Amino acid sequence: MPVSRDTLLRTLRSKTTLTKNTSDLDEPRIIGIDDWAKRKGQTYGTIIVDLERHQVIDLLPDREPQTVATWLSQHPNIEIVARDRSAQYALGMHQGAPQATQVTDRWHLLKNLWDVIERSLISAKRDKNKLKNTRNKPKDYPREPLPRSAPEEAYRQVRREQRIQQYHQVHYLRERGLSTRRIAQLM
Repeated sequence: MPVSRDTLLRTLRSKTTLTKNTSDLDEPRIIGIDDWAKRKGQTYGTIIVDLERHQVIDLLPDREPQTVATWLSQHPNIEIVARDRSAQYALGMHQGAPQATQVTDRWHLLKNLWDVIERSLISAKRDKNKLKNTRNKPKDYPREPLPRSAPEEAYRQVRREQRIQQYHQVHYLRERGLSTRRIAQLM
């Protein structure tokens, strides 16, 4: 069902009015503050949400610290405020609700986490590529193989003898007229 922007704003404002006028609801303790676009890219306001009841409490006309501080000072029971990284909101909260604990909202926590993971992966990939490039460069000096231990050398000789014996056996069977498939089955 298509809905215009004005209808959405009217609906939000009517819900806000109902929430404010309902006497059986206590003052909010935990709120979220964020900006919202009246006209994207041009006009922004502030939305205040009760995070315990998941309801819009109020829509402020702008994002100014003084507006936020005034609203918060009228609601002294607020204990926790979730916000984005905006310095304006931080200042408004500090002035209007110094008793409240400021926390980062969930979206920004996840965004920060993603940014850190992304930087780490890019750095790890860069380090891996550097290491890969240094391995592929020819050395200025000839590399001599490391000497094998006596058990390694003995095992190597035994395996070599087995391969030579298998080679002679395949040729013997081939001379006898056996097919390659039959020789493979026998081996």
